[in-house]
Amino acid sequence: MHANEEGEAASSGGFGQELRHYWGKLPDRGIFIVLIAAWCLLFYYCGWTSAIAGRTSSLYQWMWIKWTDPANDASHGKLIPWVVLAIIWLRRRRLIDSVKGVWWPGLIGLGVALLLHVVGYLVQQPRFSMVALFFGGWNLIGLVWGPEALKVTFFPFFLFGFCVPMGGGRLRRS
Repeated sequence: MHANEEGEAASSGGFGQELRHYWGKLPDRGIFIVLIAAWCLLFYYCGWTSAIAGRTSSLYQWMWIKWTDPANDASHGKLIPWVVLAIIWLRRRRLIDSVKGVWWPGLIGLGVALLLHVVGYLVQQPRFSMVALFFGGWNLIGLVWGPEALKVTFFPFFLFGFCVPMGGGRLRRS
């Protein structure tokens, strides 16, 4: 079966079958799932310093609060992860072709992301931690699947920067 016939066979069975087809082609996907789950759990349990706010320490909850607060004008942040997933889906063949295997320099980028998160946590700036979350996730792709996979996923992960809320809160009226 040729590559074109294989792609047509995968796409003729619907989205679920095509997703399983391409996911099955990725090597070390179990390791990737464990690493990305651990990375995401870090930001769930130690996402931001919440002692002052008296709220949860989940960065995800902080993000949702900021995205849904009309004063922040950041409601588009809820859509960005879906846009990123859609672009990665559109680039799925390029991603599969770019996979070369474990690339240990990806640990350097992951270390930078962890350091950025620690700084954000210590200075109580969850926006730093958001950037660290996305940058670390991107570097996990490089660590597990190589530098070419980083190139394929650079633009979609760059878009995550647009979901970082820049508003500081409510405006005061005189």
